[in-house]
Amino acid sequence: MGNYISVLIATYNRHLDLKNTLANLLCQEQDGTFDFEIIVIDNNSSDKTKEVVQTFTEQSTGRIKYLFEAKQGKSFALNLGVAKSQGNILACTDDDCNFDKSWLININRYFREHTLDMLGGKIIPILNVPQPHWLDFAVDIFQGPYVYFDLGDQFLDNSTRGVLPTGANMIFKRSSFEKYGGYNTPTRGQDTEIGYNWQERGARIAYAPDVLVYHVTPASRLNKNFVRKWQFLSWKNSALIFKKDYTGKRKFFGVPLWVYKNTIKSIFLYVKSLVLFQKDSFIRELRAWFHLGTIWSYWAKETPFENLR
Repeated sequence: MGNYISVLIATYNRHLDLKNTLANLLCQEQDGTFDFEIIVIDNNSSDKTKEVVQTFTEQSTGRIKYLFEAKQGKSFALNLGVAKSQGNILACTDDDCNFDKSWLININRYFREHTLDMLGGKIIPILNVPQPHWLDFAVDIFQGPYVYFDLGDQFLDNSTRGVLPTGANMIFKRSSFEKYGGYNTPTRGQDTEIGYNWQERGARIAYAPDVLVYHVTPASRLNKNFVRKWQFLSWKNSALIFKKDYTGKRKFFGVPLWVYKNTIKSIFLYVKSLVLFQKDSFIRELRAWFHLGTIWSYWAKETPFENLR
């Protein structure tokens, strides 16, 4: 039949979102050139995740399978999913997504027509409440907290520009996973890390606009405090992933002096924007938060919101 695709979903205490995601996946179109399975990895949930999956397993005549990973962390869950899945193509997504009906058809087509190790598709956020006015500025800085990934409407690969897919729509070959290595980071940032590590080792990574996923954004994320925390944690982890870019001979309390310089500059620009009532003051503030997150990373400190979701 050709490719066999394993859809991997790591989930934690989101049984209502998961129910919608599984129902959506079972509506995928097929053209007879591939088959697929859906693997749900319950990462130690305390809600009704297992019951939801069991109900869908009965309805789908075995296409959906349930795994349990007690060790907390998305990396552990996904590594288990890869080990227990059957597909030669592994499609990772999140437990709060909807899918274009041709998502799997297009995944299959790209891996048949191109020599790829990893593929990332477009991700469009769905906001169920009115968009706050501050989201109108600098869309790129909100890509992380609102799971937005859009490199345009043309297929491209990393022979022409860097491509680091986002975990809600990251697909790779099993043989490439075995060649380049699995998930390592026990905390957030595992999706960025695996893409970065593969790219550094010469993997061919591509982007396809019609491998389309919609990420549902809850109202709880549409506030500035959530974004502040996300930026802080994002750059706290990025400093670990991109270690070679965060070096420096001159240090103070273990942190390169240039990092302090950038942090002070960003705080100054933020305060200046407040004084001048500039419209982009929140963006300025977020840049200060991610520099502060970098410093926190060097100090190896944790925060009360490490598991922000």
